[in-house]
Amino acid sequence: MSRIYFKYILVLLGSFVLVQSCKQEPVDNPFDDVRDPQDTVRFDLLDPEPNTIADLYVNIFKPTCSNVGCHDGTFEPDFRTLESSYNTLVNRIPIKNDGTFPFRVTPGQPNQSVIMARLNGTITPLMPFAVEPDSDWPAKKDDYINRIRTWIQNGARDISGASPGSNFIAPRIAGAAASQGGNWLNRTNANGPIRLQTTDTEIELFFAFSHDTADPLQFGHNKIAFATEINEFPSTLEFDLQKLSTPFNYLGYHGVQVRYTHKITINPETLLNNKDKLFFRTYVSEGSNPVIEIPNEYGIFYLKTYMSISVVD
Repeated sequence: MSRIYFKYILVLLGSFVLVQSCKQEPVDNPFDDVRDPQDTVRFDLLDPEPNTIADLYVNIFKPTCSNVGCHDGTFEPDFRTLESSYNTLVNRIPIKNDGTFPFRVTPGQPNQSVIMARLNGTITPLMPFAVEPDSDWPAKKDDYINRIRTWIQNGARDISGASPGSNFIAPRIAGAAASQGGNWLNRTNANGPIRLQTTDTEIELFFAFSHDTADPLQFGHNKIAFATEINEFPSTLEFDLQKLSTPFNYLGYHGVQVRYTHKITINPETLLNNKDKLFFRTYVSEGSNPVIEIPNEYGIFYLKTYMSISVVD
C-alpha cells in the first residue's frame, strides 16, 4: 500500500506542475552564451521613454510575460529583468521557428523577428499564452504590439541607445564612480548624479565596462566627452580614458560589485563653466566593431543622469 500511495503522490505532483506551467518551449534550454551578471531588479523605472527597451520591460515584458511558469527564467527569453530581456531577445536564435526567422528580434526588421510572429499568431501558439486577471494586455494589446514593432524598427536599441545591427553585441557600461581627495563621492538616490560639493579640486572618474567576449582592458578605442547639457555633446572634444594597471572592484550601475578598468582625472570647475551639471559619455570599441557612444542621444534617461555630476550645496 505504501508503494502505491507513493506512486499516487508522484502522479499528483506531476499533474500539478503541468497545469501550473504555461511554457510552450522545451525545458532543457540552458543559456548558452555569456551573460552580464547585473540586472535591474533593484530599479524603479518610472515613466520610461516610449518605444525603448525600458518601456517594453516596464509595461509589457515584466507584468505580462514574466509570470510564474512562463518567461520567469525557466527558459529563454528571460523577462525577469531589463538586461535579461534585452540579452535573450536581440540576435538570439529562437527555439520555436518555422525556418523563416533568423532571430527572436532582428534589429531594424520587425517582419523578420520571431517575437512579432508569435504576437501576431503567424507562429503558434499565440503569445502571450496566458495573462494575469488584472493584466491590461487585452485593453492595450494593439498599442503594446505597436511599441514592440517600433522599437525593433528603430534598431532594437539597448539602454545605452546603441543598435547592435546584425550579430553585434555592443560594449555596455557596468559602472561609473568618482573620488575626490581620496574619498568616494555619493550619488543622489543611489543611481542618480554624482554629488559634488567642491568644484575647485580635481576628481577622478572611474568606469567599468562589460562585453560578452572582450576584456575591457583590450578595448582599442577609449575616449570620453563632457557637456553641460544632457543631449548637447560636442562632436570633436574628446579626452583619453586611461586603462588601469590594477583594476579594482566597486559598486556598479546595478548595485553590485563590478570591475573598474578605466579612469580620467578632471578639473570640474573648468568643465562646468559656471553650470551646476556636467554630463559625460564614453566612446569605446572592443576592436572589431564600430566605436560605441555610451550613452548616446537615444539612451534611456536613467543612464544619462547616472553618467553625470551635479553640484550641490
